[in-house]
Amino acid sequence: MPGPYKIPDVSRVKYAEPLGPRVELFGHLKLVQADTTVGYPDFYAAITLRDTPGKVIGVLTSEQRLQSLLQTAFITGNLISFNAQEFTSNSNTETDLYRLNSVTLYSDK
Repeated sequence: MPGPYKIPDVSRVKYAEPLGPRVELFGHLKLVQADTTVGYPDFYAAITLRDTPGKVIGVLTSEQRLQSLLQTAFITGNLISFNAQEFTSNSNTETDLYRLNSVTLYSDK
């Protein structure tokens, strides 16, 4: 199992236009973190992808309803699917970062 998970310095992330179309991915949350930095997304989650074993991505959102779904998935360990778009950043992170558009929380682990 990969780990520990490195949290990108989201204070250095600059939003830009998405690099491509929305993608639908499936995975399990491994880490959630809130950030109060003004002007930047205030919620970060690390997700282990179901269809690419060992691959961890980061998602960012400032929407409360999406944060709540991610927190519930983290607590329960249930599978989620989500739509997101990769975006560019000026930080040197080892994790691919995505802007979260929607989340579906499943009842199965």
